[in-house]
Amino acid sequence: MREARDSVAVETPAMRHVTCTRYAGTNGPWLVPQAMAELPGVSVGIGQWWHRRRDRYHWRRARLGAIPDGAVAHGREADGEPLWVCRARVFNGLHPGKVRPAFGGAQIAWNGGELRVDEYEVLMEAGEWREARFGEIPVEASAWGHEATGEELFVARATVVDGDLQPGKIRSAFGAANIGYGNRELKIYSYEVLVGS
Repeated sequence: MREARDSVAVETPAMRHVTCTRYAGTNGPWLVPQAMAELPGVSVGIGQWWHRRRDRYHWRRARLGAIPDGAVAHGREADGEPLWVCRARVFNGLHPGKVRPAFGGAQIAWNGGELRVDEYEVLMEAGEWREARFGEIPVEASAWGHEATGEELFVARATVVDGDLQPGKIRSAFGAANIGYGNRELKIYSYEVLVGS
């Protein structure tokens, strides 16, 4: 059983409010209605677990540098080579990062360096981005990953060298976007955050 994080109020399309308990989950927060009432449009049931709908963005599994057909690139190397947003399991967390075929796997910023991970998920849709700085996370952003401790991670992207746009991750405690580049984990203080759910 997952550890409860807090209670939240959820507003349904019919403007009814339901109190839920939020749990850390792989695809964002899991919400369990405290009354366990099934209300259309609020959540999707999986056994007795419920999670918030995420209809705008979808992730598709891939491995060894493969990019699923139809995936939209969200960044680029300085030479124009496209980069895709991905996320991968790293030490009991789910971390956003980047991928392109030449990498042979996902590149995830981790502990001052970069890790190559063979299996990952690729963000399929174009995405909407908001500028932010110094650890700010726009209120419209949804968490698409988490640390092993359950702390939410958001998708970010930033320019490291002229002409590039490198995907990475952020949480407020970082104080910056953490971007993997040249086998290092760099802090970039002006960045964009993926918004929407």
